[in-house]
Amino acid sequence: MFIFLIIVPNFLGILLVSLPGCCPLSLNVLLLKAAILREEALSREKIRRRFRQFGYWQADGPRAVYAQLRDLCRQWLKTEKHSKEQIVELLVLEQFLAILPPEMRSWVCECSMETCAEAVALVEDFLSRQQEARRQEKQAS
Repeated sequence: MFIFLIIVPNFLGILLVSLPGCCPLSLNVLLLKAAILREEALSREKIRRRFRQFGYWQADGPRAVYAQLRDLCRQWLKTEKHSKEQIVELLVLEQFLAILPPEMRSWVCECSMETCAEAVALVEDFLSRQQEARRQEKQAS
């Protein structure tokens, strides 16, 4: 019996998946799929950044600015492919991560998550670890 770990990209990072009994051929297929998904995630992140960093002077007039922003937003959110709820989840998750304190944000972003609920759980874990570290420091003093 084989046990493999593969890397699967999600919205914000990667996820390790254990596949007990996976044969090498199907592992190659899964690795190829993971690479394609990772490339899609990177491309989507580039589009998100272009959308967020787009400036008024990058287009000729307000209508062109609006059209460009709308196009970039549709490319980023893939409105033809995702439900309204998935799009809202993505926007809220992005904003939630953006408003976290820097140390907390970097720790949470290192962990793989796809939903706001997962991000909230990671923040709660971060806070409880901090609290536990402070408690242990006081006990050591």
